[in-house]
Amino acid sequence: MNYLLIISLFFISLDSLAQSGCGIISDSSESRIVYNISDEPPKFSSHTDSLERYIQSKLTFPQECIEGAVYIGFVVEASGQVTNARVVKGIKTDIDNQALSLVSNMSNWIPGKCDGNPISHFMVIPIRFSLTTKE
Repeated sequence: MNYLLIISLFFISLDSLAQSGCGIISDSSESRIVYNISDEPPKFSSHTDSLERYIQSKLTFPQECIEGAVYIGFVVEASGQVTNARVVKGIKTDIDNQALSLVSNMSNWIPGKCDGNPISHFMVIPIRFSLTTKE
């Protein structure tokens, strides 16, 4: 029986819940401001499906793959650089590490904006792994 690995992803962001203004999360470790709600959220690129294409082309799968989702949290800096990537919720160490490595090595994003100014923005990407039978 052949299996086809399907990856689906979406962003968890509180942007859609905000009526106006920007939400701040404090980052006491670095004495800086990081937002979790912005007027304009960060974008991987100008193409809406480019993040999915990037993940599909770069992600390598461990021998034993199971179904589930790995949630990776990270900050898109005002410069667009991805920093502070970490597993927020994982499913299995080797799969978690693959997803973490993928996010840690991403190229720059288009930064989020608050009042027209680029900001550092916290994001979470759930990467869903689903094994389906290929007919």
